[in-house]
Amino acid sequence: HICERWPGALAVAVYVKGNPQKVLQVHRRVEKFSACSTDNEVRIALEVLHGKKEEPYPINKLRNLALGRVSTTHFLLVDIDLWPSTELYAVLTRSLAADMAV
Repeated sequence: HICERWPGALAVAVYVKGNPQKVLQVHRRVEKFSACSTDNEVRIALEVLHGKKEEPYPINKLRNLALGRVSTTHFLLVDIDLWPSTELYAVLTRSLAADMAV
């Protein structure tokens, strides 16, 4: 759903605990995100971090992995529980363009 709401590039970091086979399952699921890519462009960059069951959730490491995949001068950092409005990308793009024109 997020790919339908955000037409720009996405950098995604996923934490997978336990069986290494789960990492492969995550990759396969992401490959099926047809809304995130076209024949000419893949809009999603995926980082998968494999952890052990006893480790705490590495929020900072995941954020840094995703930020490492950003190739633009501006980015919007969100967590999985934020759903951007369908107009947010256009509003931010217009706002940035207006600031550059000044």
